[in-house]
Amino acid sequence: MKRIAILGDERGAVLITGLVMLLLLTLMGVVSMQTTTLEEKMAGNLEQQDLAFQAAEAGLRDAEEWLDNTVVLPAFNGAGGLFQAAGMGETPVWETVNWKAEVNGNFLTYRDADLDEVFKQANRPRYIIEFMTEVVLDSSDSLKVAPDPDDKQGSYRITSRGISPNTRGEVILQTTFIR
Repeated sequence: MKRIAILGDERGAVLITGLVMLLLLTLMGVVSMQTTTLEEKMAGNLEQQDLAFQAAEAGLRDAEEWLDNTVVLPAFNGAGGLFQAAGMGETPVWETVNWKAEVNGNFLTYRDADLDEVFKQANRPRYIIEFMTEVVLDSSDSLKVAPDPDDKQGSYRITSRGISPNTRGEVILQTTFIR
């Protein structure tokens, strides 16, 4: 009979302790799931930002190739993505370009189709080229051997804009090219 009396005196302390432990484990699981979800979003955003950076780099290389392979450069008069550099105190050209224009944007678009698997046609890298100043290169310069005297050498600033495939990431890069 004494045993029955001891069992009858319990008030559910083990049950309450077990429920508290279960609640703590549930909270730990929820917090770890939230952390994992956040880390996955961060990794996805980093991937998209990296793709935007690579697209902007592709735009820079495309512009450099165009400058290098064009025998006679057209006028840098603000048409077709070719500009004169802004003067001191003026708004930089790349800030005045409507990069998001669907058509008739005053920029050049990446020419090759090798990015079409990742980027839609409208999301290809876009770039502008600014003529900065004339450069004197003599025949002993390592950049170019025996330049044609009629071929004016110049320094050009290329500004390229790349956007991520999901269009949420944007990267703008610049480089200077001497031709």
